[in-house]
Amino acid sequence: MRDDGEEITKLQDSQGKTLAGIKADYALTVLKEHYPEFKILEYDSIGECAEQLKAQNVDGIVADEQNIMYYAQGEKNVPGLLYSG
Repeated sequence: MRDDGEEITKLQDSQGKTLAGIKADYALTVLKEHYPEFKILEYDSIGECAEQLKAQNVDGIVADEQNIMYYAQGEKNVPGLLYSG
């Protein structure tokens, strides 16, 4: 999630937010099935999701912890990206 808006700490905080996720990711499939009201945009890679977040086109990313941490703290550091588990 970006650190310039309201923090998303639980699923209900995603209401009204635009989320990015990787196409065919299991977590994204489950979210879409159980929370059809969420606005979720699908991309081919976590890198594309991070670029959309960086460009402020989405409010958060749905992905596994390793991918998020790689972009939040690692070599691909995306400024303003916070991990919320």
